[in-house]
Amino acid sequence: VDLERFDIRDRTDARHRLGVGSDPLVLSVGGLTDRKNPVTLIQAFRQLRERVPNAQLVFVGDGPLRQTLVVARKHLGLADAVTMTGAVPHEAVADWMTACDVLALVSKREPLGQVALEALASGRPVVATAIGGTPEIVPADGPGRVVDPSDSRAIASALGDLLLSPPSPLSCREAARPNSLAHQAAAVALVLQGALDNRGDGEGASATAPADSG
Repeated sequence: VDLERFDIRDRTDARHRLGVGSDPLVLSVGGLTDRKNPVTLIQAFRQLRERVPNAQLVFVGDGPLRQTLVVARKHLGLADAVTMTGAVPHEAVADWMTACDVLALVSKREPLGQVALEALASGRPVVATAIGGTPEIVPADGPGRVVDPSDSRAIASALGDLLLSPPSPLSCREAARPNSLAHQAAAVALVLQGALDNRGDGEGASATAPADSG
């Protein structure tokens, strides 16, 4: 994650730019596809509203399940609480990360969870799927919760906990820091340097072997 692009910034300013009010805001960023599991998320959000009645949910992204979500939003009585922005330029994602109170990433399959890192770097906590690579980058407590993506009640409970007792933005950012571009680049450079050093040792050994054996 790019810690310069995604940083702790003023939530009020970001919400003003996006035309968002002051209510607690749950954010989902990604395609509206079965893999990203937005239908379970909107069901969980309905349960969350029993605990946080003024919560809002924003889906940033588009996909084949958009119309399904439009119908679900109406059926669940969430017409005024769920917004779908459609696709947005990548540079606008940072504003949405700043504007939200918590990011929900409840995919059925998720190799890594880049948006989870972007939210943490922006000082926002994350509710993440327990499937795939996200448990390696999202803490199970403090600035994050890791949940079964098929359990809407567990998702709702985790979202409510983070909305009602939010961790500090700095603790969220610190959780992202081990996966910063600079940190990961340094780790890769160390591995490459080690490979070069070992290669040099091997070449030296093979070059002197014939003389030693003679």
